[in-house]
Amino acid sequence: MRKFDDSPAFRDQRSTIASKMVERFAGDEHLNSPEARLEYFDALGSDNFVKLLSDTDRVLTKQHSDNPFVTENYNYILDEEDPLATFEIMPAPEDKIPLLKNLYEKARTIPYDNPEAIDQIAAFVGFGINAIHPFTEGNGRTARTIYTLLTANDTNRDELLHRAAQDVEMGQLYLNPSTFRNPLMEFMQEALPTHRRILGELVPNIKPAVTSRMALSAIRPLNRPSKKDTTVLLEAVFHDRHISEMIPSLLVRRPDFSSANQVIRNYEGQQVFDITTFVKVAPKKDIALLRNAYRAITNEYTGLLMEVMSGSTTLIERTIVPSKEYGVCAIPPLSLITKLAQGRIHLDIAGYEILGERVARNEFIEID
Repeated sequence: MRKFDDSPAFRDQRSTIASKMVERFAGDEHLNSPEARLEYFDALGSDNFVKLLSDTDRVLTKQHSDNPFVTENYNYILDEEDPLATFEIMPAPEDKIPLLKNLYEKARTIPYDNPEAIDQIAAFVGFGINAIHPFTEGNGRTARTIYTLLTANDTNRDELLHRAAQDVEMGQLYLNPSTFRNPLMEFMQEALPTHRRILGELVPNIKPAVTSRMALSAIRPLNRPSKKDTTVLLEAVFHDRHISEMIPSLLVRRPDFSSANQVIRNYEGQQVFDITTFVKVAPKKDIALLRNAYRAITNEYTGLLMEVMSGSTTLIERTIVPSKEYGVCAIPPLSLITKLAQGRIHLDIAGYEILGERVARNEFIEID
């Protein structure tokens, strides 16, 4: 991954560049009112929406690629201090533009007839950009800048753009959709089904055989793979704890998965998928099947996330989160992401440790 200059001077330069995006965004139109910004967004169209995103990322990162959406064969989010707990694979590069166009069209279904319409749309778009993760660099900065362009006014835009250009968690401008990942993945695991419930817990039908930290570290790519290094690339699938437990069950349902007899075995009554053997014996056809399975999972998850965050599904009508302002609260997803983006709610990360027991005792408040 390219390491950018992180000096104060370069941060100021990035902020200046972000501010210049106002001119590109506004053009000759007057976009000082929420109504005008809604009209602008509605008339933008999906192609111009994708172009606005790519132009914004290009100037923020100084990467002048002809196609900024061409990334490595996979990309991911992880915390280097605890990679197994945070590893999360993003959609495949070839799926990113269709997903971004779907993001735009889904944003236009959010009702316009309320005072917070532009804030809701801007929050939805910002969180959606981070979920799709279209760029090699600058996804967070691009999401925060687009959010600011859609919501800020002449009196606070420069200040907010300065903050949006930074590479740090800026509280209300971070726009991280991870709050919804666990419940949505659990819904998918049960619906597909790749898991079954035992004493209320979801258990994989076929468990990945490599589970220890040391064993996973042994197959973890030390560097990002080249586009030709498909085998190493797909090993990374098994570092995402949600996807890795879904892949084996999806693969064995395919009659053309030829490695099944070599990589699936029984161990103490549990079917397991031997990752190490798979890496050694799987032909290109089976590698392609695995890649397609991972793409199907990430695309379905992203589609469900768009439905939930936009409020257009009853799958998750209210989500329960620990907040610094209200304690544990139950709130509609669209309202949650809007308030998070506005800085009216801040998640209490430490509160997740006791969230389950609070919910079990009905110790939470309802917020609209």
